[in-house]
Amino acid sequence: MNYPAQTRWYFNANLEWFSPWSFLNPAAWQTLTSLRHFALRDDTQLLGVLTRQKTRLSSDQIWLALPDGPQEDMRADKLLGALLEEEDPVRPLLLEYPRGRAQLGIQSAGFTLARNLDWMKLKKFG
Repeated sequence: MNYPAQTRWYFNANLEWFSPWSFLNPAAWQTLTSLRHFALRDDTQLLGVLTRQKTRLSSDQIWLALPDGPQEDMRADKLLGALLEEEDPVRPLLLEYPRGRAQLGIQSAGFTLARNLDWMKLKKFG
């Protein structure tokens, strides 16, 4: 998974809202209008998903979910390109993604590296 539980404790998003079944939860209805999903498919399978989350902050958040592998760069480029083509964002976009993964595809879509962070992990005591 691109966003493992031990490294997503600081997220400002509930990843359960990204489920196709989230519309069944009335508590999520207000938030669901701020999400726009893009799916990359071939004839038989889902190849990747990108979600844009409009926020009240200075930038909107992008969540990219791709399997690790040789096609990751191409899939990132296609999904990000579709977002930019269909949405024509007027606000800055923020994408956090594991360092070193899909870097060429992300840059090919026009994104630049703003910062490099070491992923933090929450260690539960008990």
